[in-house]
Amino acid sequence: MFYNFLVSTEIFGLSLFEIFEYFLVYGVIGWIFESCVVSAREKHWVNRGFLFGPFIPIYSFGVVSMVFLLAPLNALEPIRFTIDFLPQGSRDVFFDYKYFAIFVGGGLVCSLLEIFVSWIMEKLFNMRWWDYSDYRFNFHGRACLSIGALWGLMSIIVISFLHPCLVALPLSYAPKRVVYVIMLVGYAILLADSILSAIMASKLSQKVKFLAKIKSEMEAWAEKSGSENKEELINKIKNSRVSVLMKDFGTKISEKGFNEYMTESALKIKEKYNEKMSKISNGESRFFKNMPDIKLSRDKNISDDLKEKALEHIERNKEKKEQQKEEKIRSKTSKNK
Repeated sequence: MFYNFLVSTEIFGLSLFEIFEYFLVYGVIGWIFESCVVSAREKHWVNRGFLFGPFIPIYSFGVVSMVFLLAPLNALEPIRFTIDFLPQGSRDVFFDYKYFAIFVGGGLVCSLLEIFVSWIMEKLFNMRWWDYSDYRFNFHGRACLSIGALWGLMSIIVISFLHPCLVALPLSYAPKRVVYVIMLVGYAILLADSILSAIMASKLSQKVKFLAKIKSEMEAWAEKSGSENKEELINKIKNSRVSVLMKDFGTKISEKGFNEYMTESALKIKEKYNEKMSKISNGESRFFKNMPDIKLSRDKNISDDLKEKALEHIERNKEKKEQQKEEKIRSKTSKNK
């Protein structure tokens, strides 16, 4: 019944079946494209994207939007101009403006999509997954003119070449029932991946809030300290990374002449910090590995703190894996002896 509904229901000449099919395919193609581009830039493999699996949803939404809105532009006929004042007589000149229309339309559609997705992800998780603030002619760091132009060029490639080739592939003639089963499995995996990734992102978002709270508690502690350098201490807390502050905070407080109550308060804040920050998981740390430019907070120090902890966690995991490999090799060699 659901299969019949997908096949029979059309939107702007495309069946829902085709829309869901293209959504999956272009999400994977987008992941391949972006992972390869970023890996070339970083000079090591980067598994790009918000999700665990090989899929980037913004490409799915972007290309499906292009197919809906821009594919009809492929049918535009060139404009004919007749020039009468040439020495050799009149001549017809044709201006094929469809590529320009696709370029402008694609750049605009994808830039608007970037702005919306960036805004919604920041509202949901207090994170910026990309930031074009350093680019000229940017819109609040969410989109910019140069990246919009790249989207425009990609739109020409997709609409005029890639999508027609994809439609003509033998896969397009595969039994729809078989493709339907593949789609069901694909969307089930995508749903599970999206839920798990959202949970990991939420945990990371909670850590951002936690670090901001720790900073506030440290500032409140400095306010109550009665120190002669109270204002200087508060400014240092505001403008420093929590991990740097924690190296001295608590352990060296008693040496600096603070009373027992203030020393205990400082130690409690430090214990709370150590307990929370020691629990960063593989799922949370992978965001920094997959998206090196991610920004987690308006406070750069908090972003840097979390990034440092995540990268430390990744390095520890690498070392553990190397040790396990060495142990396996040693055990094999000892058995052979």
